[in-house]
Amino acid sequence: MWDGKNRRKGPDNLSIMLNVLNLISWMVFVAALGLFHYARPEVFYLTAMFHDVPVRTVWVASLKHWLLITLYFNVAISMLTLFINQRRSKRASDHRRYNLVF
Repeated sequence: MWDGKNRRKGPDNLSIMLNVLNLISWMVFVAALGLFHYARPEVFYLTAMFHDVPVRTVWVASLKHWLLITLYFNVAISMLTLFINQRRSKRASDHRRYNLVF
C-alpha cells in the first residue's frame, strides 16, 4: 500500500474533457437511437393486413446514412477517450471509466 502524499487537488482539465466527451458520446448515441427509429422499416402488424394500411418495408436511405455516421462518430469518441484514459491512469485507484465501454 502506498503511504505517500496525495498531491491531487481535484479533476484536472483532461479529466474534465474526458467527462465532456463522455457526455457528448451519450448524446450522439441517443440521437442515433432516434435516427434508427425513423429510418428502419415499419413494423407489420396484423391490423395492417386486415385494414389495407400501407407499411414501409425498406430503410430510408438518407436517414440510414446519417445513422451510420453518428454511430461511427460515437465509436471514434469512445475509442479516443478510452485510449486517453488508459495512457493517463497511473494508479490502481484511478477510475476505469467503464461507462465508455458500454
